[in-house]
Amino acid sequence: MKFDEPQLSDWLYKKNQEYRAKNIIHKQRPFLALSELTAQNNLSIPFNHPISTFVFEWFKKNSPSGAHQVGSVYTGVLYFDSAFWPVEVPIIFGEVILSPSDSLQNMPALIKHELLNSSSEMKQYTEHWLNCIDYGYGSTESSFSNSNATALFNSAQAELSGGNSLLLDTRSNPKAILSYRLTAEIFFKAILVEQRNFTEKQIKDLNHDLATAHRECSPVLNTVTFSKVAHDLQVFPPFVSARYESPSWDQEDLWAACRVVQTIAAETTRLHSTRNLKLCATKT
Repeated sequence: MKFDEPQLSDWLYKKNQEYRAKNIIHKQRPFLALSELTAQNNLSIPFNHPISTFVFEWFKKNSPSGAHQVGSVYTGVLYFDSAFWPVEVPIIFGEVILSPSDSLQNMPALIKHELLNSSSEMKQYTEHWLNCIDYGYGSTESSFSNSNATALFNSAQAELSGGNSLLLDTRSNPKAILSYRLTAEIFFKAILVEQRNFTEKQIKDLNHDLATAHRECSPVLNTVTFSKVAHDLQVFPPFVSARYESPSWDQEDLWAACRVVQTIAAETTRLHSTRNLKLCATKT
């Protein structure tokens, strides 16, 4: 795919003027420009394509220092070979081919080879990866009609990211399981407020009972995946006592908690967005 640099530069200059007039922050401008470029020219531009590189470099040169430091859309977590690994959900434009192995950017080639050649481990990872992908992209598109549901969803996102960061620290922090527990609770409550019009009193009456909250969500999330969550919630400790006890959860417990909360997050975004790569994968 060839492109004319001077012509693209002129186009970007005009777009940048439009974005300035609309007070669009610098960090968003290259993404908006690429989105418009793909739509106007019917192109499919992956994040690592020369056109994408040119666009980001152009805005980098014409913006304040550090304004365009970007990462993945979302960073999930995988447990393999006694270690936690980041699962990167890449920034993409247009239609591109996504591969589970490509998300393991920090995993050494030898360890990745062992994962890819283990059918049981790869099956589990692929399912988890689909949940990371659907959540990562779906979280940016999820729409709620209730402002309280929106606030709850945003809070759950922050807790999930916090829990992931604790696991991906040089020394994994077992307190991540508490962040994951709270994440699950808040996602459940966001669903109930948005989908079942739960009042503030009804939400408060749920207290921190995950089993009851899951059961209340089941009428609107009647999927096989979500039904399995009921059993998996047992990995979480009691809400109050766990916050005052010394952490005693091993890595397998932390991984189980990570998997179940990532499933809940993905199911929430599938319900409130158009993202469902897992469904597409099941049909193929």
